[in-house]
Amino acid sequence: MTNAVEMLESRRLFSAGFSPQATLSARDVVARPADVPGTGFFVANGNVYDASGYEFLVRGFNHTTRHGNATRNLDAINEFDKTGVNAVRTTFGTFGVGTTPTQRKSIVEQYISQGIIPIVEDHSATNGTSASQLLTLPKYCWRATVPLGG
Repeated sequence: MTNAVEMLESRRLFSAGFSPQATLSARDVVARPADVPGTGFFVANGNVYDASGYEFLVRGFNHTTRHGNATRNLDAINEFDKTGVNAVRTTFGTFGVGTTPTQRKSIVEQYISQGIIPIVEDHSATNGTSASQLLTLPKYCWRATVPLGG
């Protein structure tokens, strides 16, 4: 099996409208703006770019581990690679699978191992009606150490 970085490379080309066998030239690379910290994905000129500076267009769908059968929801992640998506929006919250930082990290790593960028949304506060609920989010977070692409 190819590693996650190779899978992301193929999906980056797919997201840009190229076949996985295509190659992008140096002229397709956008430099990270000096005022944008970090080493991963970044936004410039209204577009999203991967760590290497290639435009990244999201091709994916929503997936939840909060509702329905938890085992089937988690097992489904291993099938997403077959669809050719390059990203999946996943939601976490205060019930279902993914309520602890350890569970969330494990689920995110499952997506990454399939070469899929997880776009995480935490419903713990976004379902609420009070701005103070946003202050509860850090207790559910962890520091990601898995490099994504480039």
